[in-house]
Amino acid sequence: MESVNTMDINKEINKLLSTIETSLGNRLKERNQYIHNLQWEHHNQLSKLKEENKQLKDELEELRKMNQKNYTEKEQLKKQFKLFGESHNLTCEQQARLQHGLLPYS
Repeated sequence: MESVNTMDINKEINKLLSTIETSLGNRLKERNQYIHNLQWEHHNQLSKLKEENKQLKDELEELRKMNQKNYTEKEQLKKQFKLFGESHNLTCEQQARLQHGLLPYS
């Protein structure tokens, strides 16, 4: 009778071990899915940030081009004002006033 009791105990232990293994396996699958979801979410966020960064770099490059164009135009205007002032015998002060839009220059 004792051996039957041991067999029943072993069966119960095996059932409990199987239940524990199944439970742990399910928890492990859930945790792995959670980690996978986090990794995917971070990947998506990183992709968005990379795209935003690219757009900002493009915008910055456009602004730099516009700035260079404005600087070039400003330098050309300075030269034109200077030539105008020299051709009209204006003093340095009068030329400066003319360049800054402080008219009349005479």
